[in-house]
Amino acid sequence: MDKKNKFLIKNITIINPGQEKISGDVYIEEDKIIKIGKNLKQNAIFIDGKDKFLLPGLIDLHIQGAGGTDFLNFEDEENIEKICKTVASFGTTSILATTVFMPYLKEQKHIEKIVKNIKKTKGAKIVGIHLEGPYINVKRKGMIKENEICELKERNIDEIIQICDGKLKMLTFAPEIEGIEDVIKRLLKKDIIPSIGHTDATFEQTKKIINIGVNHVTHLFNAMRPFHHREPGVIGAVLFSDNLTYQIIGDGKHLHPELLKYLFKIKGVDKFCLITDGMSGIGFPDGVYKYKNLNYFVKDGTAYYKDGTLIGTCLPQLEMLKRLVKITELPFEKLLISSTIIPAKVLGISDRKGYIKEGKDADIVILNENFEAEITFVEGEIVYKKEG
Repeated sequence: MDKKNKFLIKNITIINPGQEKISGDVYIEEDKIIKIGKNLKQNAIFIDGKDKFLLPGLIDLHIQGAGGTDFLNFEDEENIEKICKTVASFGTTSILATTVFMPYLKEQKHIEKIVKNIKKTKGAKIVGIHLEGPYINVKRKGMIKENEICELKERNIDEIIQICDGKLKMLTFAPEIEGIEDVIKRLLKKDIIPSIGHTDATFEQTKKIINIGVNHVTHLFNAMRPFHHREPGVIGAVLFSDNLTYQIIGDGKHLHPELLKYLFKIKGVDKFCLITDGMSGIGFPDGVYKYKNLNYFVKDGTAYYKDGTLIGTCLPQLEMLKRLVKITELPFEKLLISSTIIPAKVLGISDRKGYIKEGKDADIVILNENFEAEITFVEGEIVYKKEG
């Protein structure tokens, strides 16, 4: 639909993160929210918001696939658009395309395809690339293959940055990797987020890295050295620091429900980014799917390899957010912060996204009475409309 269209959403309940619900009208012109108020009148496409809810679009910092495909599948001409359209149908409007670097290949065709299509794709907006590795610890590799891990001397960071052509926004690394300090300084200089993850680091190794300026953590607890009372390790180091934000997978399987409740209690909601760690099965029922030519199994939205290794989820972000509300017993609007404002701040786009406010991007989602996405706007364009 033409982005120059004007929309007037009438009599809708607006849910902004951390705020009380309010009722009113929202006027959109081109890609921005122009006016919020009561009894607005405008020559525009009318949308009846009675008995419905309006949210800011959700932001997922860590998603590898959806809609039956993933970002590795460069041979599928429509793979990127399938992913973006699928997540938009569940209210996610911005994503970091998460994938791996393959040191053994000269050409990174899957990354090149993301770069090529990043502005062309309909659906959720890809706001950058997130690479898990290649500078991680093989002991904590999770679903990452050993040949997708390397030392700095094998493939250097400048080469990786160049291949991503200005689109690399986050890189997950292990603090114990020899020489990683120079990589971190290079990333920070380029405004790329270094994120701690897939690591067997000690407490001291992690603290040293945090002191350089690292302030983000990839899927806290998962693929990390376990906490120990005499060697708190990476988990202790990051939780004892005040200036970090943490990705969490809120399906109740990757982290025990009581741990999730405790984390929100001790750290507060404004420290967490709810991620899906999403796989190709998002948008499909539980079953058997493939990733890297290996079967994986989905049960209650959580993805496993046959040996029991957790590899992510197939839960849409909105569904995970609703599940987290039940687990933590915190209000929906309070937890909404973890899927909107906080990831927007991490990415440096909170001036435009993450909140329903005049002047912000019109990344918004209309939910029906069952809290299901009915209409999704990305920068003022309707990218999803529920049938029927």
